[in-house]
Amino acid sequence: MPSTIVIRKKLDMTPGAVPTVVHRSQYDSDFTIIFELFARTGEFVIESGTTARLRGTKTSGTGYSVSIPLDISTKTVTITGDAQMTVAAGNNIFEVVLYLGDLEICSSNFVLAIERAAMDADTITDETVVPELEHLEEYTQQAAEQAARSASTYAESWAVGGTGTREGEDTNNAKYWSEQARGAVTGVTSFNGRTGAVVPAASDYTAAQIKRSGGTVESALQSVESVNMNQDTRLTGLESTVAGHGPRITAAENSIGSQGTRLTTAEGDIDALESRATTAESNITTLQNNKVDMTTPLLNFDDTATDPLTDDGALANALTALGILSDVIPSGGGLLYLKKALTEYGKKVRTLASNNPKYAMKYITVSNFQIADGTQSSPATATVNLEDYGITGSIWSVTAYIGSYLLPYINASTGAQRTWVSKISGKIVTITNTTSGWGSATLYFFVISTGTTV
Repeated sequence: MPSTIVIRKKLDMTPGAVPTVVHRSQYDSDFTIIFELFARTGEFVIESGTTARLRGTKTSGTGYSVSIPLDISTKTVTITGDAQMTVAAGNNIFEVVLYLGDLEICSSNFVLAIERAAMDADTITDETVVPELEHLEEYTQQAAEQAARSASTYAESWAVGGTGTREGEDTNNAKYWSEQARGAVTGVTSFNGRTGAVVPAASDYTAAQIKRSGGTVESALQSVESVNMNQDTRLTGLESTVAGHGPRITAAENSIGSQGTRLTTAEGDIDALESRATTAESNITTLQNNKVDMTTPLLNFDDTATDPLTDDGALANALTALGILSDVIPSGGGLLYLKKALTEYGKKVRTLASNNPKYAMKYITVSNFQIADGTQSSPATATVNLEDYGITGSIWSVTAYIGSYLLPYINASTGAQRTWVSKISGKIVTITNTTSGWGSATLYFFVISTGTTV
């Protein structure tokens, strides 16, 4: 058994690609073509379930179509060549077609270039056959001549008869029936003033003379005219009905126009609400930008602090201008703190109060505030519930000091906090102490809270 020749080629599946050419000789068989499929314009992906087929037209004009194996993992198809593929010399156009189910998804052509063989496969080489072929040619010529003579006689029999080869041929031929037909029309010499070979013309007959389905064309036309009259009557009724609906349509259009006006009004109301919402958002932004951080002390005092401020009248005027109500005005460092606070933050606090009346301010005095001595390692704490002093809203800012000392109270030499506000939870303020000597003292708070009740 001859060895199988394996031909490996790449086949570009891109539409419009230059076809791959495979060369074989005429009548070759037992060869294998393996095409590696790719796409020059990108990655070529073959979905699971895809099948392949080889089809084409040989130079002899005959088609060729057969299923071929497809290896999806290696993207290759295998074509087993046979004599049917190589029997026709020249450039035979084949194509590899891929299917997904019954759907043809892509294809690519290739050329199977077959070189003509030196001797055709059916060439006879035995010299003893030549005389027989010469006799066969003579017999064939004689048979052709006899067939031609028979065909000529047969044609003459059907044309004019008289050959004696067909029964009744003298009364069943083209000449006989032509004469019969000519004699059948010799009785008509004229019609409607026309003579000779008379052919139909306009106005030869009236509608009443032409029969149609048991009646005449005239009666059929009368029926059509009657139907048309009935249709005219119905159309007139429909037109009247449509005209009657005109006022209702006008009323509906007016109603729609009224609804449009109401919609326009509603849109205006929505725009007004959006404007109010925008204004509210702007006010909120203003409030956020004008927050006063009252938890950060403005001044730190130590044990040697003295009171440089004695002008209680100026402080009272400032408190009145801001609307801060307080029945106790502390002396000493408290006056100094408030003076400084009002000087630096007065405008912001005033803006806050005017833009949002829900923020309220109050000055609170806690007499006889008790807090134990503490240390850095073991601090002491005490709490004050501001709700007990009339604060009902949510606390926004708290500033506190003990006596004349602003919290946090700082050690001047070390910078460490000794006493400070360590926590505000709801309305509970926690004071943490890591020093000694407070005992019972007066505690002051400057509180800004939400709500109008202070």
